[in-house]
Amino acid sequence: MAVRNVIFKNRQYAVSDLPEEARNLFALLQAAGDQINRAQASIALAETARQVINAKLEASLGSVPSSEPSQNSQG
Repeated sequence: MAVRNVIFKNRQYAVSDLPEEARNLFALLQAAGDQINRAQASIALAETARQVINAKLEASLGSVPSSEPSQNSQG
């Protein structure tokens, strides 16, 4: 079996040499990074969907009469 290494703060460590707590912390660090990547992908997807919906709404309202909102309008 090949020795697996991890790099942290520009230092390389053999996983087999790490104490159990450090191995667990590396696993948590990886899981946190994965979660952040998924969240960023979800945000990018939501932003793209919002742009598409905005464009469709703009096209849908193209022939509907409208006016500038008055100063004392609410909403």
